[in-house]
Amino acid sequence: MAVSGADVTGIELALEPLGSIAGRAVIEPLIEAAQKPECKPQSEVQAAGLLSVFKDATPNQNGEFAVGFLASGVHHLDLQLPAEHLYIKSITLPTTIPNGKPIDVARSGVHLKSGDNAKGLVAAISEGAAGLRGKVVTGEENKPPAQKMRVHLVPAEPEAVDEVLRYFEAEVAPDGGFSVINIAPGKYWLVAREMSEQEQLEADRKPLAWKSAGRIRLRFEGDASKKVIELTHCQRVADLVLKYTPLIEPSKRPAKKPAL
Repeated sequence: MAVSGADVTGIELALEPLGSIAGRAVIEPLIEAAQKPECKPQSEVQAAGLLSVFKDATPNQNGEFAVGFLASGVHHLDLQLPAEHLYIKSITLPTTIPNGKPIDVARSGVHLKSGDNAKGLVAAISEGAAGLRGKVVTGEENKPPAQKMRVHLVPAEPEAVDEVLRYFEAEVAPDGGFSVINIAPGKYWLVAREMSEQEQLEADRKPLAWKSAGRIRLRFEGDASKKVIELTHCQRVADLVLKYTPLIEPSKRPAKKPAL
């Protein structure tokens, strides 16, 4: 590049075709065996109103949507549900392998190369979500935490280790209160974590469970805490108290001295 007076010359612009993701949202009604009085929603919800954040995509009456102008890379989809009785069951893309299973893009993300158009994504949304509200307390006096924290629900079942949609997190308010909604029924470890400055910057746009290392860390902390809660279809827990006790990860434990 050369600069002469007010003129700039020698600039080269490399243009890259952008990609897109297209698919649909499908609502699965709660099976009759799981129906309870508290499972009755107050109003009907159509698939067209489900996705409020798909890079500003708006689904049509049939729940179909398309997102364009996407750069190459890995894209995770964050669905915002309009009602507390709904939860996200799966987000998949059809496989290119004959008779192969759909690709779990909730875990892997959608991998786009330059100009790729991913089609056929299906977001399956089910009725019967659970909800959890409570507060985090610390110390002998059960005071609210003095530092920034988040509460995580980590699936306790061994087979759910990589089910990203079974991991939930929420910020803890200054008074210790927290709320988690749209929870898939199941058994969970409850984990309260202090947040580093970097984690605070990334928390709202990159959930910790999106990465395998993050899921491993959460499961270690959950197993060590032994704080377990089982949530059934449509259950609402409103007064849970979570006592926060810092954990020491193996990498931070002092090394054992060799025996003499």
